[in-house]
This record gives sequence, C-alpha cells and structure tokens, in this order.
Amino acid sequence: MHRIVRKALILPLVASLALAGVPVLAAPAKPAKPAQKPKSVAERLAPDARKHFESALILYEDSNWEGAYTEFKTAYEMSKEARVLRNVAVCEKNLKRYADAIGTLQRALVEGADFEPQLVQQVKDEIDILMPLTSVVTIEVDEAGAEVAVDGRTLGTSPLSGTFRVNVGERVFSAKKAGFLDATQKVSIAGSTTVPVKLHLEPSVKTGAAKVVVSGLPANTPAKVSIDGVEVGSAPYEAASLAAGKHTFEISAPGYVTKKVTKEIEYKGTTTLDVALEKEKHEGYLTIETGVADAQIKLDNKIVGTGTFGGTVSSGGHRLSILADGYKPYDSDVTVLDNQTRTVSVKLEKNSRTWLWLTGAGVLVAGAGVGGYFLFRPKDEQPVAGTINPGVVTVPFSR
Repeated sequence: MHRIVRKALILPLVASLALAGVPVLAAPAKPAKPAQKPKSVAERLAPDARKHFESALILYEDSNWEGAYTEFKTAYEMSKEARVLRNVAVCEKNLKRYADAIGTLQRALVEGADFEPQLVQQVKDEIDILMPLTSVVTIEVDEAGAEVAVDGRTLGTSPLSGTFRVNVGERVFSAKKAGFLDATQKVSIAGSTTVPVKLHLEPSVKTGAAKVVVSGLPANTPAKVSIDGVEVGSAPYEAASLAAGKHTFEISAPGYVTKKVTKEIEYKGTTTLDVALEKEKHEGYLTIETGVADAQIKLDNKIVGTGTFGGTVSSGGHRLSILADGYKPYDSDVTVLDNQTRTVSVKLEKNSRTWLWLTGAGVLVAGAGVGGYFLFRPKDEQPVAGTINPGVVTVPFSR
C-alpha cells in the first residue's frame, strides 16, 4: 500500500515537469527535492496506540484473527485514525464476518477525509468483493423495548428502523424482553437479497384488561372494587394487566347491595363490566299460618289478616298477636332478617271449661259465671227449680 501511495505522489510531479516544456539543458537545473515519503499507518499513531497496532501485526502474521481484530480495534479507538479501520475490516473478513467488514470499510470511507484517491478506490473495490457474501434484512418485532440480536450479537432495541446487513447462510434472529418468552427464528439468507424477518414475543403470563363502571349511585357515593377478593380501587376502575381467564369482581357501596360478577378476561382483550347497584332493602317476607279460618292476626298491633298472612315486612323484631273465638289469645315475638323468607305456624290452644257436679241435693254448674251466681246468690232470693233430682236447692249468696 505504501508503494502505491508513493507512486501516487511522485507521478503528478513528473507530469508537471514534462508539461512545463522546460529544456533540460537550457540552464543548470536546481537539484530536485526528494519526494517526501508518506507516513506509514503506524507512524501516524501516538506511541500508546502504536503499541497495540504493532501487537496486532504480530497476531495477524500468526493467523490469530480474533486477537489481531481486538488489538487493531483498540488502536483505532485510541487514535481515531481511519486507516486502521481497513486492518480491522481485514480481520473481520478472515473471521467470516463479511457484513461487519463491509460496515467497517464504509465507516473508513466516511471518516477518511485525507484518503488518497487510490486508497478510496481500493476500499470501494474491497466492499464490492464482499457484497455478494451478504444480504439485507428488515426486522419487525411485535413488542416495543425488546433486545434484538442476530447470531447472538445485539443489533438494537425494538422497534428497529431501516435495514441490517448480515452474512449469507442460516442466521438466527432473536428478541428478548422481561415478562415475555424469548422469540427465536432461524432464517436462510441468500446473497444480494432483502429478507423480511418477523419476531413474535409471547408473554410469559398472558394478560388482558378490564374496565369496571358502576351505575345507579349518586355522584358523591364511592363504590369499591375488589378482584378475586382483593380490593383494588374505586369505580370507575381499569385493570391494565390481568391474567387471562376467569376473575370474580365485587362492587360495593354504603347503603347498596354488594354485587359479585365473574367474567372471562381474554388475552390482549379488554372486558368492560357495567354494574348497576341497588339500594339495600332491610326487609323480608313473613308468612303466618294459624289453622283457624276466622283467627284475627295482628302484627305490631295492626290487623294484617284473618286465618293466614303473607307479606313483606321490615327487618327486625315484630309483635305477633292472634285472637280467635274459643281459643286462648296468642302473643309472641317474631324476628325477620334482611331478604329472609320466614314461615310461622301457630297452633292455637282452645279455651277449657270446668264442669262442677253436685250430687245428692246437688245441681250442675257450668262455667265460672254461672257457678258463682248460684254459689253466691243472696239468701232472700227464691229457690230455683232444678232439673235434676232432688229438684230444688237453695244456695246462700253473700252480699
């Protein structure tokens, strides 16, 4: 390379002398200044970078392409001398990383502002030689923020824009992201083509979204939302990431009946629950059966039926009273719970009558009133004729 550079500098000088038409013998010519020898790549480097460059040359001569690549690259990073990039590219080519070598040579052309024309052309020729050994791909990943790699070497983070040059052959493309299973795809790449690659990331836990909207409440009445027994917030509520499958939603508000709804959450879908809450009713249903058709039924001192009763009553304790001719009065307390259906069967007890038989001069006395009359009748009253022998009995009455 250095011989080519020297010729490039000398030939224009000779041509300029010829075109001037100056007779060689017309006058003693001044001694021509010797052409300045162009600096070698190593001479362009500072001492520290030069050490790495010279080490790379030794490794290269020993066919240690990986070691030479590392040392050449270190020399470039320390010096930013674009000429060193050609040496880096040669090592990449020997490592069969043709796409990388093309990228390195293209970078050398951009950074080599002081490259001689012959050197520029030589770099372009080297790129043309490597092109058929590579191809271009576009990479699409369906999740943003995934690390994308080809053959284990990171290309960037999705979404990726533009194209990427890769070696021909079977290439392995991959994408990784936290919370997702790794996506891997093997693609056979032919030379000088453009190949689209699509990677699909499957979540490690499939999730969906849910929205909870509550109606039937005043604006200033909050409604609490619980999912699977865990309180998560107030309605309106949106769960952005719920495991796909069935979940139980519970919505509650002060003074309103709590509602539970079980819903299937679809993967990547959004399920909306519009829940209407109803006010709490502190009442139950009470049925009273007496077995006596004309029995008067009172509830809390109000007549509510005859014989039987069935109706909605407020929750809590109630006083039940039942009256029927020939039966003892019935009084009891009855408690009805919220939303309870309760049946009370009452067996009324008949009134008992005491019959007093007096034998000999006796008389039949029926009932307490009648017996009292005869037993305690005044003395001056006339005897009463009886219907049972001996006929007449006088019973003194105490006044």
